Amino acid sequence: MRLYHFTSVLHWPRIANSGVLAGGEANLDMFRANVGPAVIWLLDTPTVDFPHGLEGSIVDKTRIRFTIDTSLAIKWTDWRDAALMEPSWRQALIDTAGGESAADHWYVLPTPGLREKRWVEVRDMHEDVVLWLPDEVA
Repeated sequence: MRLYHFTSVLHWPRIANSGVLAGGEANLDMFRANVGPAVIWLLDTPTVDFPHGLEGSIVDKTRIRFTIDTSLAIKWTDWRDAALMEPSWRQALIDTAGGESAADHWYVLPTPGLREKRWVEVRDMHEDVVLWLPDEVA
């Protein structure tokens, strides 16, 4: 399944140097960090059509797009950990990020990190420039 992860241009050099897209906060608890596994948040759309929690930061988290090919991602609305969230926190997360229509596009990949051999492409969406391709394609 082809999915997409978005991040900021400020994060790209660190990711490129390490060759690892690190998993992050699963946002399962309103008051405590790192409740649940580290996850990579993914979308099933190649463009950002809802806020998805990517807006409202001092950095533009819609600029750099990773294309990932994986069969291990879980649709967020089917993810057991998300279903066990405190209902008002779960709804607040959905509302802030664009509503149920937005949440319908969310996937999580529970992992501490995804090595570049699992990436398909990295693209700067503002400049429409490919930043990274696998060696056999580049």
